[in-house]
Amino acid sequence: MHNGLTAVILAAGKSTRMKSDTPKVLHKICGKPVISYAIDLCLKLKIKHIILVVGCCKEKVLGYVRENYKGRDIEIALQKKLLGTADAVLSAKAKIRKSEKDLLVLYADQPLLSLGAARKILNEYNKAGVSCVLLTADLEGSQGYGRIIRDSKGRISEIREDKDLRKDEKDIKEVNAGSCIFKKEKLFSVINNIKPDNKKREYYLTEAIRLLRERGERISSVRAEDRTEVLGINCRLELVEIEKILTKRLINKFLAQGVTIKSPETTFINHGVKIGRDTVINPFVYIDSNVRIGKNCVIGPFSHIRGESVIKDNVVIGSFGELNRTCVGRNSRIKHFSYLGDAEIGNSVNIGAGTVTANFDGKNKNKTYIDDGAFIGSDTVLVAPVRVGRASITGAGCVVPKHKNVPAGKIVLGVPAKVYPVRDKFSTHNSK
Repeated sequence: MHNGLTAVILAAGKSTRMKSDTPKVLHKICGKPVISYAIDLCLKLKIKHIILVVGCCKEKVLGYVRENYKGRDIEIALQKKLLGTADAVLSAKAKIRKSEKDLLVLYADQPLLSLGAARKILNEYNKAGVSCVLLTADLEGSQGYGRIIRDSKGRISEIREDKDLRKDEKDIKEVNAGSCIFKKEKLFSVINNIKPDNKKREYYLTEAIRLLRERGERISSVRAEDRTEVLGINCRLELVEIEKILTKRLINKFLAQGVTIKSPETTFINHGVKIGRDTVINPFVYIDSNVRIGKNCVIGPFSHIRGESVIKDNVVIGSFGELNRTCVGRNSRIKHFSYLGDAEIGNSVNIGAGTVTANFDGKNKNKTYIDDGAFIGSDTVLVAPVRVGRASITGAGCVVPKHKNVPAGKIVLGVPAKVYPVRDKFSTHNSK
């Protein structure tokens, strides 16, 4: 989107209040780590070069990035001592290339920042001819946030952190939302002059605003339309609250696309899910990341659709059904109390109550194949790897051992399951 632009994502916080061995930015919200929201936002903006500034957990963050963003130009910069946000940006300086003239600074613990708000920042920067553009927001409860200080003409003169506010500034409602863009040359011309003369004794990046204004540089801002975009994560309570907001956004998106979600308050949908129109999601359904659900389906209540599962059109997954890495073909029915893991289920298959695919043998996850038109009796256990043939039937309570495939069109019964010898009514055995 901007040829000379690089993104610097600040992710070096200690996460002390999380009380966790996992870095704050690797805790998950709606199925994906917090840091990935900022990275994915940069990729949507077509920013080619991204620098992550991390602290003591460098290797964990680097491992996640290497595994999940292969082929992307993402570098890690280490902030050796956590001396504040200005010091964090300085830690990234050596990674910034000569051709990169503009720096978009994002905070890894603010996953609610929208693509629309980020584009507003860039659009204002491109047209205004300024040294910096800030994202701000109006908050009634502004305690804890840095306030935007404006002069008599409405121009931004500085940002003052909450702990350093004067008495006459405590009622200011316009707050610093964190995200901002700088001209690289202008920022680094003042950043070394930032002093830790505040109550936290840290080097605040926000001090660059005052220093730039004192030099006569122009500072602009855009206001976030959604006030939640400024919210950050410092503890597990805030993690939960932000997940609620993101879940509501996802559910509202599906409602707008023609999906019926009967109880949004008890439905949990992770990032990366696709659902077709006229599908009905009943109460107490949990849908993991990277699930695909077709049109005209009914899911739940009390169902868990786990990651990498695919449900095609006109399928019913009823009460207390669980799918894991399973594909269900069109017009199939899985009505009650079943677990299907690592299964490929054909079209027009009926799965009886209590059916289980025993997919794990202690070492490997094995596949179960159920072909078109099969009828699986209640409480059937299919021990993978195994195949149930087309239009075949398993009797209630039978156990089909691994590698003992059910032939097409046959009936199997018992433990272990054996083919039931169906005889023609005109056979000689029945003649007198």
